[in-house]
Amino acid sequence: MTIARGRLEVEKIMGTAIGIDLRDDFVGADAMAAAFASLRAADAQFSTYRPDSEVSRLGRSELALAECRLELRRVLSLAEQLRADSGGHFDIYHHRSDGGL
Repeated sequence: MTIARGRLEVEKIMGTAIGIDLRDDFVGADAMAAAFASLRAADAQFSTYRPDSEVSRLGRSELALAECRLELRRVLSLAEQLRADSGGHFDIYHHRSDGGL
């Protein structure tokens, strides 16, 4: 058995180590950089642990929902649909006594 040599990079994103191990020579370093950039962007937008994230700012009413990016509005819309479909069993607001995000 031959094991392909890879290119491994690890970055700390979302409070944990995320590693990408590329084993195909035709995949350039730009693809790995784009993957990490996408993960950093998701963290910046959706993290409930980062005070500067979009979801945290929305939770503190520093942003109105209409000011949020489309991705966050879609996630919240899907969450509301799941809450309605599940009879309230799936409720992203239920875990906090103040009803916040």
